[in-house]
Amino acid sequence: MLPYGPGKRCQLKFRWLLILFSFFITGMTAQAQSIPTLTLTPTPETSVVIAPDVFVRGGPGRRYPAVGRLVEGQLLTPVSRNAAGDWVLIRYYRSFGWIQRDLAFWREDIMALPEIGPVLTPSPIPGRVSATPFFPTFTPTGNWVWTDARSVYVRGGPGRTYLRLGDLFPGDVVEPVSRNEDTTWILIRFHDGFGWI
Repeated sequence: MLPYGPGKRCQLKFRWLLILFSFFITGMTAQAQSIPTLTLTPTPETSVVIAPDVFVRGGPGRRYPAVGRLVEGQLLTPVSRNAAGDWVLIRYYRSFGWIQRDLAFWREDIMALPEIGPVLTPSPIPGRVSATPFFPTFTPTGNWVWTDARSVYVRGGPGRTYLRLGDLFPGDVVEPVSRNEDTTWILIRFHDGFGWI
């Protein structure tokens, strides 16, 4: 004869199932509590820097000198791009500078921006209407430094407070590529990049 009757055996099986079920529920609750909650961040409405610290450079590449920096969250205004599209020319204070494309979120289609080639004269974006007509100009040739001083500083931006990149001497030939709004500073090719005089 068995020590337990059929009713006792069912109760014992039920208790074991109840214990296993409680372990299963406890494990599921613990797992549910350990899953981190995801918070969604909204997509920016403008182009912004997404890296913590970004160098603004004098040309489209890391070998060009840094002319400034940006931090995460700063707004960007793209102007042009290089041929590969991996560097973007942006407005930087009262001047321009280059940043690496993947260090920012771009609201604009970067590949639709005008490409700056060796002459640095951007072409207009097809189909875009502007308030003022755009006339491409050629880069002037045959320009040189004329000064009463022994040398002229080449700077990272259009002002005396910008980083000094080097010197030019009277008679040195220069290639101007742009200017600031009031024409007091000229952007020139300098070594493998650009500088202001």
